[in-house]
Amino acid sequence: MMTEAVYSFLLALAAGLATVGGALLALLSNRRNERVLTAALSFSAGVMICISLLELYPEGEAALQLRFGALPGTVASIGLLFAGAAGCWLVEKCLPEPGGACLQEDGRQKALLRLGITSMAAIFLHNLPEGIATFAAAYHSSSLGVTVAAAIGLHNIPEGIAVALPVWYGTGSRGRALGCALLSGIAEPLGALLAWVLLRPFLSGILLGQMFLLVAGIMLCLAFFQLLPEAFAYGHPTLSLACLFLGIGIIPVSTVLGG
Repeated sequence: MMTEAVYSFLLALAAGLATVGGALLALLSNRRNERVLTAALSFSAGVMICISLLELYPEGEAALQLRFGALPGTVASIGLLFAGAAGCWLVEKCLPEPGGACLQEDGRQKALLRLGITSMAAIFLHNLPEGIATFAAAYHSSSLGVTVAAAIGLHNIPEGIAVALPVWYGTGSRGRALGCALLSGIAEPLGALLAWVLLRPFLSGILLGQMFLLVAGIMLCLAFFQLLPEAFAYGHPTLSLACLFLGIGIIPVSTVLGG
């Protein structure tokens, strides 16, 4: 039993560190380029939209419908989706305006830092249930755990980009950008640890379904109200749309490769 737990935790850790890998890819450039930022923000928005609507919401809705019936389960699913979006909106509103010597007075840089912090918080919350899901899958079946961890790891690469680039552009510090990406990714093994220590006696399809629905709302709010408006603000709409659809399209491909 302990061997399965350690194995499951290591898989969740590997999936979480993919976020750092995405951040490193984003930070390889020697100069800051608004087109790169536009592309990364739009791509990440597409990834979040696709994960939310094609993976998290259907899984969560299916779990609630199984427990409560078709109509009550659907209504509850929509309610949890809205609750997640409202929670993300409240977190963003409660964040203080960034400041300090590391920032120039340019309002765009402040907005980017704020976006990076919000992205980090949202992705941290997103990765917690992913860590639980990875742990649960691997604890049940080693082969299933590898499949889930691979798919989640591929998803986490653009999430690392979504966190690191706004922080880097907002502060000028690669170290801070990498640190924020690491914090968002560490939620993956933390979720696995919570699953083992606290949730293992209660781990069930309904609990995971509820978490997936909340996270889907958070990610949709982040994509539509923060990532996309910030991406379009740089004046490259064609690039933004192309990268948005690329982000949407890459998730089915990553799922096939992971499977």
